[in-house]
Amino acid sequence: MRLAAALLVLLPCAGSAGADSGWRRESVDLSRFELLRQFVLPDVDDQNARSLSPAGQAIALSPGDGSIRLVDTRQGGELRILKGHTADIHDWAWSWDGRLLATSAMDGSVRVWEVETGKTLASVFAHAGYSCSVAFSPDGRRFAAGGSSEGTVKIFEAVGGTPVLTFEPPARATWGLGYTGDGKSLVGYHPDGVLRVYNSADGSEVKSFDSGMGRAIGASFSRDGRLMAYPSPEGEIVILDTTAWAEKRRLAGHARGTFRLLFHPNNRAVASAGVDGLVRLWDIDSSRMLKALAEPLVGDCRMAFGSDGLSLVVISGRFVRVYGRK
Repeated sequence: MRLAAALLVLLPCAGSAGADSGWRRESVDLSRFELLRQFVLPDVDDQNARSLSPAGQAIALSPGDGSIRLVDTRQGGELRILKGHTADIHDWAWSWDGRLLATSAMDGSVRVWEVETGKTLASVFAHAGYSCSVAFSPDGRRFAAGGSSEGTVKIFEAVGGTPVLTFEPPARATWGLGYTGDGKSLVGYHPDGVLRVYNSADGSEVKSFDSGMGRAIGASFSRDGRLMAYPSPEGEIVILDTTAWAEKRRLAGHARGTFRLLFHPNNRAVASAGVDGLVRLWDIDSSRMLKALAEPLVGDCRMAFGSDGLSLVVISGRFVRVYGRK
């Protein structure tokens, strides 16, 4: 499978717990979002692996030969080519500030790239076979890699690749990984359909949740680190308080299944992509759907809000669409 098996979508960390206090609800009216522009990625087919930077400025594409093309989402032009892997990319992770990109490939290696320069900061062979998933800690100093057949999760220093911790989840593979905003917990998604929360300091299991997620789905974390969202088996959107790992809210989601979630930078709204081909925008406090954006979704889409929260970039197949207020 050339698309990433699972990608837990991470957003830049806002820093302090009260960092959303400067947001004014009326300044970002998601109910008024409309299609602003779109373009087609050249020389890309629906099976090319792809990833979107946290603020949506760049797309990373894998043409299948191990190289990585970075494409500007504003104009569609190529920014840079990263070379080092010798086989196709399996999973991606961006640091929360978008400066670093980690990639796991079918050649068995995991690499950390400095996006601006294209320099390789670390290259490790974390697992037998290949690493199924990768994720950055919120400060970008460490990355975690989950095994495909070996069954371990390993944490490394982002610069130099020095090993920090190895632990073994109950399931044999880790399809997706993501850190909470405070960096204290690491959430893994496994083939048994269970989301497990691990203490990132020692790997001990803290909590587990039954999930309705398939092979190309991810959980999402709010920028202030207080909330996590994941789809229930019924396609609803479950909002959790990460302090106590208790359920806070359920949103209607998508009747045929919800397969991608993304928090707005103000931590009060969430975007969802469904099997019904729609992207929906939700207000968390009221559980109200604010807007439904018609999207002919192809395969595993990617979404990113702009850093100011005034735009939403959606990649689906070869199409890149940017939404916002006209």
